[in-house]
This record gives sequence, C-alpha cells and structure tokens, in this order.
Amino acid sequence: MGNEPDSPTGLPRRAFLRAASLGGLGLAVSGCRFPWTRAPEASAGPDPQRVWVFSDVHATYSAAGRAGEEWLEAADADIRAHVKNVSFAVCLGDITHNAATDGLAAYAAVRAKSAVGPWFELAGNQDFAAAARGVYQRHITTPLRCIIEAGNTAWFLVSAEGGGSAGFVSAGTVEWLTRHIRARQGAMNIVVCTHQLVQDTVLHSTVRDRGLHPKARVAGLLKDVRVDLWLCGHAHSEPRTPDCSAVKGRTTFVNVASLSHAYGTKRSNSAVLETTPGSRAARIRIRHHDAHVYLPGHDVRFAFPYAVRPGEPSQPITGDRPARAALPATPSRSARQDPSPRRG
Repeated sequence: MGNEPDSPTGLPRRAFLRAASLGGLGLAVSGCRFPWTRAPEASAGPDPQRVWVFSDVHATYSAAGRAGEEWLEAADADIRAHVKNVSFAVCLGDITHNAATDGLAAYAAVRAKSAVGPWFELAGNQDFAAAARGVYQRHITTPLRCIIEAGNTAWFLVSAEGGGSAGFVSAGTVEWLTRHIRARQGAMNIVVCTHQLVQDTVLHSTVRDRGLHPKARVAGLLKDVRVDLWLCGHAHSEPRTPDCSAVKGRTTFVNVASLSHAYGTKRSNSAVLETTPGSRAARIRIRHHDAHVYLPGHDVRFAFPYAVRPGEPSQPITGDRPARAALPATPSRSARQDPSPRRG
C-alpha cells in the first residue's frame, strides 16, 4: 500500500484509526478532517440561464490574420461547444466596418448558421451610415431602438445616433427610455444596451470619442429611473482589463468589447450574463474565445432587484414611435467633428 498519510494528530493512519476505535482519542476526533477522505460536493442547484453579449465584430476588417466575420464564426463555435443554456444573443454594434454592405451580409451569414438564438442587434457608429441609407435593415431586422422582454427582465437596445466615434443620445431617446423604463421598473429587472460607454464609469469612458454625449443627459436618465445593468462596447484599443467593468451608484457597467482583434485587442472577447431562476444573484463572465476559457479575475457579480423569472425573449417592442426615430435627421455635432470615424 505504500506510505500512508498522517492523521490530523500526527499518527499514522492505521494507528489513528485503531486508537479512535478504542476510544483512546475520545472527542478529539470531532471536527477533524481526514486528508485521505474527499469532502462532500455541494448539491447542484438549478442550472444558470445565459445570454451571450458581444460587440465590435467589424466584419470585412482584417486583424491578426482574420476578418471580423471569421472571428465571429470562431466565437460562435466556442459558445456552442462550451457554453450551455444560452437563451439568446445580443450584438452591441459595429457589426460591419465603415458601413460596408458586404460586412453586414457576412455577419448575417454567420448568424444564419448559428445554433445559438435568436440574435438581436443594435447599430454602432460604424453601422450608422448604412442604417441611414436603409441598407443595414436589409440584413438586420432588429429595430434601431427597441425593448426585448425575457421573463421579468427588460432589455433596452439603443442604436448609435451618429456616425462619429463620440456617441450622442438625443432628448427623444432619453424620453423614450425614461417612459418605458418607468412602466416596467416596478416589476422587472432593467438592462440597457448601447454601443458607446457611459462617461465616467469604465476604463476609457473619460475619453471624448469613447463616451456618450451629452453627459448631463445620460446622468439625468440614471437619476430619474433605475438601470440595473448597462452593457456597451466600442472601446477596444488594447487587451481587456478588469476595470472595463465598474459599479456606479445602483448600476453595474460592463464594456464587453471586442469580438474581433481589431485595433490591438489581441483577444476575441465577449460577455456571458448568468442568472439562476428564482434568484436575484447575477454574474457577468468574460469569455476568451481564442483559448476557450473565461478570463480569470474579470467576473462581475451583482444582484438584480427582483428574483429572475426566466422566459423566452419577446419579439422586439418599439413602443409608440417609428423604429427609425432613433436616427436624427443630421449627424450630431460630435459626429461631424470626429477626425477619425473609421476607428472604433
């Protein structure tokens, strides 16, 4: 049998058991953990439900030897093989690159082959010009501004309202968000999704062309209504770090970018939201698709105000305004002045 491990008292195993059986150790045995035994495993609870959230595909734009749609295809394969119980997926914009129509078609081709579904999308600044021309809508059927209800969680998808890197939120969009969040926050968990970052939250959100403007308008929204989770993308000029997530006030903010390796990201990343039916507890995990693992140290745990009640995602709800109301008649001032609209 070879050498036996020592007991908690320092005696060899056999001598320890012999003494214990004779009562020589008395109550000293109580509370000892024997090193040759395995601690009982915790009973498994309900399996978490998951939502896959990704951003910045930049289809047709090549980085690190692959076009954006190829990074998307590889990420989808990783999710299908290693992440179970995915209810639906949400893309947070920059689907194509520089409004390229063939990029939208390439994205739609990957989506059509995916076993994960359904997918919902919002437009990023790289998609804005295609949406303004009506080309985007040939491949993306999710309205530019809409609500997805899944059980007792409401997802608000708000597309970019300008083609520049700096984000813009119109007064109409804030009014729409305020009205529809107020109508639901008494009974539902609230998730808001945009392309650009909320200023003064996560890493790089203080950089002008990364954040949403006007700052005061967004701050007023967060003061007037409750937003539990705000998901975004857009900033991905270096490998992701844990400070791409933050908790400010009553809102958890997470930058999920980026799915492609564009602009020095050096990893294909996305986020997975995990919730357990009947529990308020939630967790965001950051997937490293190249290595087929979750990034250690990047988990964000928080609690929704209401215990999660799962449900199939609804069809997009646009409210009482036309779906294209999210697009202003003219680009925002920040969009017109942006010297590098192709990046990010």
